[in-house]
Amino acid sequence: MGSISCRDYLFLRRVICCRASGEPEDRGRNHGPCVQGGMEVTELNRYEDADGIRFYDTPIGKLPSATSVLKVLNKPAILGWAVKMTAEYMRETLQLISCGAMKKEELTDKTIDFLVKNSKAAHRKTSTEAMDIGSAVHAWIEIYYNMKLSKVFEDVPPLTPEIGSAIDAFREWDAKNHVRPICVEERIWSKERFAGTLDLYAEVGGQLTLLDFKSSTGHWPENVMQLGAYDLAFRERTGNKVDRYMVVRLDKLTGVPDPKEYSREDVELGAKRFLAILNYWWLSNGNQAQD
Repeated sequence: MGSISCRDYLFLRRVICCRASGEPEDRGRNHGPCVQGGMEVTELNRYEDADGIRFYDTPIGKLPSATSVLKVLNKPAILGWAVKMTAEYMRETLQLISCGAMKKEELTDKTIDFLVKNSKAAHRKTSTEAMDIGSAVHAWIEIYYNMKLSKVFEDVPPLTPEIGSAIDAFREWDAKNHVRPICVEERIWSKERFAGTLDLYAEVGGQLTLLDFKSSTGHWPENVMQLGAYDLAFRERTGNKVDRYMVVRLDKLTGVPDPKEYSREDVELGAKRFLAILNYWWLSNGNQAQD
C-alpha cells in the first residue's frame, strides 16, 4: 500500500482526538451533494459536552445526537462484559505477581488501591479503544467514498493494524455490491429534536439504500432504532427516496463483512421506538440541551 497523505492523516487523527477534547470536529467540512428533493441540507457543528453527550448546532437549536439518545437504553449484556474486563485485568495482574515481575513487597496499600482503581476502569479503557477504532474505520470509509465522488483516487491505507481487518471487510462488501455513493457522512437533523450523522446514502445493487456501518462484535437491537431515526431525519430534510435499509458490520477480528438488511416496516417501528426513547431523554436531560 502507498503511504497516507498528510492531509488525510491529520483528518483521521482529528476525528478520533476531538471526541476527547470536546472541540468541534472538522468544522467547516463540505459534504458531497445529497439533495434530490429540492430541500437544503445545512452544515452543522458537532461537539461533546463534559458528560460525553454529543450535540449538534442546528437551525432550531442545540440537539442531541441519535447515538447519545440511545445510550439511555438498559443493556444487560454490557454489565457482564464490564465484569469480564475487570476479571481479565486482575488475572493479568496476578500473573505478573506469579511470575515474579511484581514482588510481594511492592504490593503496598497504595499499589493495591491503584490496581483496584484500574480494574474498575478496565471496561472504559477497552470501550474507548473500540470507539477510536470505529472512528478511524468511519473516517477511512468517508475518505474512500469522497474520492469516488470526486473521481480523484489515491491509495489510503489504514492508520494502524487494528483497523486493517475492518477495512478488509469493508473492501470485500463494497466490491461485491457495486456501490455508487450519493452522500457520505451527512449531518442531518429533525423537527422531532434530534440530529445525527448518516454514514452513507448510495445506490447498492441499483437500489437507493440508507446504510450504517458498525465495527461492533454483533448486530444489536438499537441498530434498527438508530437507522429508523436517520431515515426519519434524512427524508424529512432531503425528500430523497429510500428503497433499502442496511447495517453493515465490519468484523475487526475476522475481516469478514456481516451485512443485515431491514424492511421498511422494521425501520418504521425502529423510528417509533426511538422517538419514545427521545421523549424520555428530553424529560431527563433537557437542561443540558439548554446550556
